[in-house]
Amino acid sequence: MLFFYLIFDIKAQNFVDFNSIGDSVWVGKPVEFISLQPNKNISLYYSLDNGKSWTNFANNFNSSYTWEVPFTLKKKIIFKAIKKDTVGFELIWHNKYAHNDEIRSIDFSPDGKYVLTYSLDGKLKVWDIANKIGIDSLVISGEDYLYDAKFYKTSDKILYSVGANTFIWDRKKKSTKSFFTTNFDSFIRKIDVNPHKTEFTTVTNDIDLNSYENENYLPNYLDFYLTSNYGNAYDVRYSNDGKFVGISTYNGKIIINNLNNYDANYKVDSKPIYSLCFLNDNNNLAFGGASMKLQFYDRVNRSYDTLVPSFKSAIRDIKYSQSRNEVYASSTDSTLKIWDVQSKEKFPLEIKEPYQILTIDLTKSSDTIATAGRKNEFRIWRNYQIIEEIELDTFVCLQEVFFQISTDIHNPQPNKEINAFVEISAKYQDTLQKLDLWDVHTEIKLPISSVFDSDYEDLIEGLYYSFDVDSNFVFSPNYFWEDSFKSLYFNKKSEALIIDTVIITPEDNFYPIIKSDSVQIEYYCENFSSPEFEQVPKLIQIVKNNNLIQCFFDEEIDNNTEILVFDYSGKVYSNTFYYFANSKELIIENNNSGLIFAVLKNKNYTISIKLYSNK
Repeated sequence: MLFFYLIFDIKAQNFVDFNSIGDSVWVGKPVEFISLQPNKNISLYYSLDNGKSWTNFANNFNSSYTWEVPFTLKKKIIFKAIKKDTVGFELIWHNKYAHNDEIRSIDFSPDGKYVLTYSLDGKLKVWDIANKIGIDSLVISGEDYLYDAKFYKTSDKILYSVGANTFIWDRKKKSTKSFFTTNFDSFIRKIDVNPHKTEFTTVTNDIDLNSYENENYLPNYLDFYLTSNYGNAYDVRYSNDGKFVGISTYNGKIIINNLNNYDANYKVDSKPIYSLCFLNDNNNLAFGGASMKLQFYDRVNRSYDTLVPSFKSAIRDIKYSQSRNEVYASSTDSTLKIWDVQSKEKFPLEIKEPYQILTIDLTKSSDTIATAGRKNEFRIWRNYQIIEEIELDTFVCLQEVFFQISTDIHNPQPNKEINAFVEISAKYQDTLQKLDLWDVHTEIKLPISSVFDSDYEDLIEGLYYSFDVDSNFVFSPNYFWEDSFKSLYFNKKSEALIIDTVIITPEDNFYPIIKSDSVQIEYYCENFSSPEFEQVPKLIQIVKNNNLIQCFFDEEIDNNTEILVFDYSGKVYSNTFYYFANSKELIIENNNSGLIFAVLKNKNYTISIKLYSNK
């Protein structure tokens, strides 16, 4: 059963088959994702922190995709599939009779509700986009140099240029005001408005740069550049933080001014540059012009990126969208194209107009585009949209940990220490970080016939006496659990010991794999043999009284007899038994829940006796 974390309607969860995975994934093993909607643009992400952050690992897959789950100690992983459908450009308004001559400037109001157009017919008009009607106009007569107009912070104030002068039209007050300009032999080519302050900047065709900063609109003379070095100016743009302006020139140079009489210039093209804009910071620009190519320029590294494809005619206007991180460029070949700044790839769709495009603009959100040019008409478009659907599913991250039993000896002798190991391995070494928190349990089986030949074997059922070995892992470079015990085999020439049944209880997302769950050791005890004489003395009775075991023999035990008492692991008991020389009684204090063995040895005999078991 899959665990779904739905944030969208379940009906939208149908474009990636997560059922093929199951309800868990294996760390370090491949997982196959299957698209249920071929030819769709699907991206895949994973999260190991319950969706707080996401890592993208696949894009544009549309049939199947195989991916290896990365190493993690987290218990679950969430997969997110995002399907993107592109809704193309939508023509909102084609105004075929806006003016009587070509339109040189088009600009959206700050709220995006209105658009202005400025034409060579000497008219400045304001249009209501929603209602598709003109709502205001201003007639300028007797002038030839009508190049640029911009909304000034609100939809009620409009900046526009007439020859060498700049004016502000206050639509609400129905008034205009002119600005002082330094050089009356030139004309204003472009105007730009500071995105953060009540300030605007103008540049003339002969590169006279002025900035207007306050309500009195007194100019700050920034610079007058020599046209012999730069040629004429074509565009002026503020940086996104409003601290710099850039100027494009006829001689293929870009001038950067910090609005305080400091400038730098860069030779970036061999042909005139008609338009430029700053990208995401002050050091990166986009520009284009007569070379018909959109180019990115890094001022710090002095490096270029020439974007493809090129236009078939000159680029006349460029705009940067901060909200989408895209550059919009238009050309007199009548097309508008869009590039992604990060990938530097062109968007697959473009706009084709019935006129040569001279000017374009974007609303602040970049959801609407306006174009105009060498005709008396303009068109407004709903920008393309990416519609996203999201599918989520959560899985357990299973870790493979391999266990194998081994020993360090194959032919042990009686009373020799035997080391048994549970060896552990994993694909990722860091997987073993948590081993000291796990419970590992195994079982050791001693054959009954091999423990001791005694008259009391009926105290244990079956062929083997089994006892558990429990241990916590100790975190060490070798990562193994070890237990030691001794062989107590005296009376058989060939015996068998089995270490068996490994049980691991890890955390719930770790999956133990037992590569070897038992090992059998054969004993060849040729240097020990069964005595050929009857055991003297002979055990005749065992009496257990609380934690004391009383052993009674049919004959006295002389004082030259060595008595050793062992537990099941071969550990020798000390100060836990009592007997008197030449006595028939041996008393053992037993605080152990398992087997107790006794060995009586002297020069005449060796007696091995299983005394008692609580098993």
